[in-house]
Amino acid sequence: MKIRASVGVVGNDKANDQRFLYLPDAYKLDGGYYFGTNTDSKKGGAYELTKSNRSVTWEKAVKQNYGLDFTFINDRLKLSVDYFYEKRRDILRTPNYLPSILGMSLPNVNVGETENQGYEVEVKWNDRIGDNFRYWVSGNLSFARNKIIYMNEVIQNEPYMYETDRRIGSRSMYKFWGFYDETAEERYYQQFGKRIADHRTTLQPGDCVYVDLNGDGKIDGDDLTRNIGFTDVPEYTAGLNLGFFWKNFDFSMQWTGAWNVDRMLSEFRQPLGDTQNKGLLLYQYKNTWRSSEDTFTAKYPRISKASAANNYAGSDLYRIDAGYLRLKSIEVGYNLTSPLCRK
Repeated sequence: MKIRASVGVVGNDKANDQRFLYLPDAYKLDGGYYFGTNTDSKKGGAYELTKSNRSVTWEKAVKQNYGLDFTFINDRLKLSVDYFYEKRRDILRTPNYLPSILGMSLPNVNVGETENQGYEVEVKWNDRIGDNFRYWVSGNLSFARNKIIYMNEVIQNEPYMYETDRRIGSRSMYKFWGFYDETAEERYYQQFGKRIADHRTTLQPGDCVYVDLNGDGKIDGDDLTRNIGFTDVPEYTAGLNLGFFWKNFDFSMQWTGAWNVDRMLSEFRQPLGDTQNKGLLLYQYKNTWRSSEDTFTAKYPRISKASAANNYAGSDLYRIDAGYLRLKSIEVGYNLTSPLCRK
């Protein structure tokens, strides 16, 4: 058995590909400003681009890793277990809580804080049977979860709207309830005890209905939640390798997998696209709502240009489970040993 441990501090000063954050940008000449009253012409002027931050410093990440390595049965069985933890502070962020009347872009400041932790397990078995057959199996599993501790976030109207205390890259979206039809009002009332909220459009059969999370009777930005699903980065990843040698034959294969990961349909969300002249894809054609018979089986709303803003808004209707198990490679070989081949 071997015990491993490491602790280190690393720095990062890259923020949105900007350098020299402690120096202000130059002034820029623009159309200027209106002076006086009843004037329709501007007087030329200049404005400051990005304010500097003379106190800016590195982001700092304290990384820790602790591990155990085991070997058993004359090295035929090997096991490694690792636990890691990282806390990053002084993350560079551009403030978004000051009014635009300031007339300039605000500098990056060291205000963010995140943490990331997880584990990894790897197991290997390597053995032989008789003189001619040797085989091996190895597998690994890793888990990692991060969280935003602090990010000088603008005060939100509802607790489910905050990025703080959630994973980096969490998405803001509506909670999809179902498709509208002649029975939707009754079904919605039975579930929530209230009528379907105002969706800022006249709902037609086949339109998307979203949940009014704050109960104010209307669907707007205050109903966007970050409590749904996962991010683009999987929490779990796994791999499996196995193979054997038998006389001159050899065989090997590799499997990979990931789960607790999501993707959002974006470009391929709306039939014919946002310009109404792109492709109509087969899965859209087959899974689009057409009649009341499709209310509980259709995956996507009716095709409508007039209701596009409502039906194709960001919601968990377009959240796709991106977990997978894949056979990455497979190989079968034969080793030619004749004298001719050696030459």
